[in-house]
Amino acid sequence: MIRRKSKSAGIAGVDSVLKRIKLSRKIFDAAVSRFETTVTGVLESELASMSETARHLDNVSAPIRTLIDGDRRAIASVKSLHKISEEKHRRHVEAIRKGIIAGPSTAFNFTADPGWQMLAPPYDVNWGTGAAFADKADGKMTVLVGDGFSAAGVGVVLSVTRRSLVRVRPIAPYHYDWGNIAFRGPASSKGGLGVLAYFNRDAQPFLDKRGHLWSDSQLPPNTGNGKGSGHLADTLSGDVLITMDPGNNYLVWTWAWGMGHMTAQEDRLSLSLAQISCRVPAIVVDAGPALVIR
Repeated sequence: MIRRKSKSAGIAGVDSVLKRIKLSRKIFDAAVSRFETTVTGVLESELASMSETARHLDNVSAPIRTLIDGDRRAIASVKSLHKISEEKHRRHVEAIRKGIIAGPSTAFNFTADPGWQMLAPPYDVNWGTGAAFADKADGKMTVLVGDGFSAAGVGVVLSVTRRSLVRVRPIAPYHYDWGNIAFRGPASSKGGLGVLAYFNRDAQPFLDKRGHLWSDSQLPPNTGNGKGSGHLADTLSGDVLITMDPGNNYLVWTWAWGMGHMTAQEDRLSLSLAQISCRVPAIVVDAGPALVIR
């Protein structure tokens, strides 16, 4: 359901300032490669930081492991809980892949100025890494998190016929749930959503806005879990505003990411499992005159 409120709102006509651009397959492949390089670099850095924190948490929890090791029933229960949690996660993943678990479905609204457009799938590009999937045909993204990181995104290429200040708002409802089970070692996870934008063929994005959905670490024998839902715009600080000039292309990505740290070693057993479901049924854009500072 879309609720609109504006003094003058509607789909822009053929004389619209803002245009979607179709590029060659070769250019699209290069654009996806640049996005992959950016995202994997960012997530590898964050994962390294999480792993370093987990190392210190592991040292802190060493006395607790010593107590568990001295109790046979405690050891047996730890192993049983691990099997139960893994089986539950396996069933959950299988349900997502078969489409048994529906994606997020929530109402949303937006305020649009004259000249707004609503861009709908199919989008121009999609990408995923780890246990993550994205489909440019319908804008759906699923990110499954275990040990390491996963991410997925969909992107659209925009251009303008005259210099404009463009507000980009992906309509992106999401749902997530996570669980960290510190059997005999620490368990950590976090995840979020964001918008990345590239100018022409630049290697680095000129815009990177990210919002966190959760961040959690647990020490044995504790567990933590949570879930939530909402819209991408609620997780970001401020609007996504881009000053665009004619003759240039702007590739705007909407993406989701998650990461976790756990271990399967029996003496440091822990489990970190999470999932993010997000869909982008539309992207609302407003194109107005660019700001001039004198």
